[in-house]
Amino acid sequence: MPEALVLLPPDIADLSFAKQEDVTELLTEWEACLLDPVAALLAEIPRLVLVKEEWRLRGRATISASAMKQLRVAAGAPELLRAVEGIMPEAVEDGRLRPQASPLLLGMAVSASVRAGIGVRSRKVVSLLKSKAAA
Repeated sequence: MPEALVLLPPDIADLSFAKQEDVTELLTEWEACLLDPVAALLAEIPRLVLVKEEWRLRGRATISASAMKQLRVAAGAPELLRAVEGIMPEAVEDGRLRPQASPLLLGMAVSASVRAGIGVRSRKVVSLLKSKAAA
């Protein structure tokens, strides 16, 4: 299974993760637990608009074949392409996401998993985010 770098939103990137935190479990939760992974990625677009300059290359993930399939489906969704192109035109070329946009797509999947809070790892991250916000 291939391993890739992941661009993380600032709140997740700032959780005292190692320089390259392994977020494979969060990616797996996105792929396995969300009923509509493409819709989950679309729901992350407003977050990306608000803080796009602050997303950081702080994660890494091992990508399973089934997650890769879901990512390819998502990457080909016209509504996702339009949204990403509107925010980051350099990420889209000839109507397709460029390979260099993979860390962004992976980060959106990880963020969607955390926002859904439906798996063990994502609930742990949500708890850490709440604790940090309360401090």
